[in-house]
Amino acid sequence: MLPVDTGRSLLDITHRLNYPELAEDASSVYESLTMLEREVSRADGRWYIARLLPYRSSEDHIDGTVLTFIDITKRREAEEDLRLGQERMRLVAESTHDFAIIILDEHGKITDWNTGAELIFGYTAEEVVGASYELIFSAEDRSAGVSQTVRLHLFELQEAFSSE
Repeated sequence: MLPVDTGRSLLDITHRLNYPELAEDASSVYESLTMLEREVSRADGRWYIARLLPYRSSEDHIDGTVLTFIDITKRREAEEDLRLGQERMRLVAESTHDFAIIILDEHGKITDWNTGAELIFGYTAEEVVGASYELIFSAEDRSAGVSQTVRLHLFELQEAFSSE
């Protein structure tokens, strides 16, 4: 923006954003006196958080709306890369029948269970998701402390990954 743009209507300023609701959002913020945030894109693939706030003058009057745009393109790209990586991992896990892939949350609850795990342990994913990892051990293994040893190793792995 240029100094000569101060005081001009928002509708007079051209932009490349895919944001047809911009004028409506600015008016809504002005009327409601509440902040609004929205993710918006441009045709070239860049992404922004549009943050709109009521503008309070030095005389303590609401005189307009302040618009701030924060470039979040790299964050969006990282999120998409993560999503694609997770999808690839899911496809590999689903297509693997020769060995079990069991994914646990930080509390030792099963969150994912592939076909190989179904064949090896005899439980379907529907039966085990949400259950404790100890389900895969026999009563004898649990009595001998095998499941506790595994839990200790899982905790050590979690700590190692958390500290990186």
